[in-house]
Amino acid sequence: MDVLGYEVRLLYIILGAILLAFLAFLSYLIRSGLFYTVTLSFSCPTPDVMPQKVAYIMERGPYKNTGLLFKRTMDLMEDGKVFALYYDDPEKVPQSELQYLVGCMLPTQSEVLADHMVNSGYTIHTFPPCSNALITEYPNYTVISMYLAIWRIFPKIKKMMAEIKHEEFPVIEFCTSTYFKYIVPVDNMAKFYVPGVKRRLKTHVE
Repeated sequence: MDVLGYEVRLLYIILGAILLAFLAFLSYLIRSGLFYTVTLSFSCPTPDVMPQKVAYIMERGPYKNTGLLFKRTMDLMEDGKVFALYYDDPEKVPQSELQYLVGCMLPTQSEVLADHMVNSGYTIHTFPPCSNALITEYPNYTVISMYLAIWRIFPKIKKMMAEIKHEEFPVIEFCTSTYFKYIVPVDNMAKFYVPGVKRRLKTHVE
């Protein structure tokens, strides 16, 4: 038996397997949105993605914990639009001190539903109208799409907000089965800080 020939064939098989695995992983990344063109713009958000009357629950800690609150909120309100609102920059604030809330949009006339959410531990709040916000979205096709969205979108959000003199700002996140939408309210920004949220900076231009 030609030992050298066998070793060469084995090497080719291993290299081929590595190449196939790499191509499969690259295809998965592309499907997850790796090369998706991220577009950010200042505009007036549509009512279907701009929370006004809401029921929310506020927490402190790592943002990765929002998943449990998303599930809890969706279980309570199957047809409602669930969102998260992030207040702190995880690159500047310790994980244990990050402030965020998870909530759902409520119909303005649904007192029964509001009472149901209050009895489940949620707080009712009304955000002001917003006519100017920084808006972008990202596809949600695989389990890693969210991580790609965070990696690609948030540096761009921070850069554009810094250009208009905002170093601290709340970010609203909507998640559907096909996309993530991120909204940063610019006008009335201060009123998106619910009671109990600590503002880290005082350099905002309202």
